[in-house]
Amino acid sequence: MRTFTPVAIFALARQPGVLAMETIWTRNLPQVDVARQLLESGAVGEPRLVLSTFCEDIRWEARMWCKRHGSPSWETGIYPIAM
Repeated sequence: MRTFTPVAIFALARQPGVLAMETIWTRNLPQVDVARQLLESGAVGEPRLVLSTFCEDIRWEARMWCKRHGSPSWETGIYPIAM
């Protein structure tokens, strides 16, 4: 698998016909699909409360702590919201 730096991705995305886009990868996990199927089929009943967290040790990631970037919540907060 080839990996790209953000700078390389932005450079590629400037080319005609190329789209660079971020995705919420957790939506494509097999266990999320199984949970969705169980909910849609009614096998687990009607949800009354959903609790969701996303925990990752990102202390080492310097860009998370730059004021111009935002905060760790901007980076990881979308995952529990998307669920």
